Amino acid sequence: MRMAHTEEPGNGNSCEEEYIPTSWFSILEVSQGATKEQIITAYKQKIRQYHPDKVAQMGAEIRELAEFKSKQINAAYEYAMKLRE
Repeated sequence: MRMAHTEEPGNGNSCEEEYIPTSWFSILEVSQGATKEQIITAYKQKIRQYHPDKVAQMGAEIRELAEFKSKQINAAYEYAMKLRE
């Protein structure tokens, strides 16, 4: 298991490369035993909330944070779906 950096967005680190698999459920805000359907629902809600297009008109910091969170959410979703295969 790879260890993740706890640094903030904008530091050049990719959260996809440095993702901690054990925290996927906290990122998606589901239980570890969540069903595939629950994971999909949670993913859709989270990605809608943090998608960079939603904040395109806001400042650079907000856009950067949204991009970081979106990547984190996507990585968590991909990992969770692999666990459910």
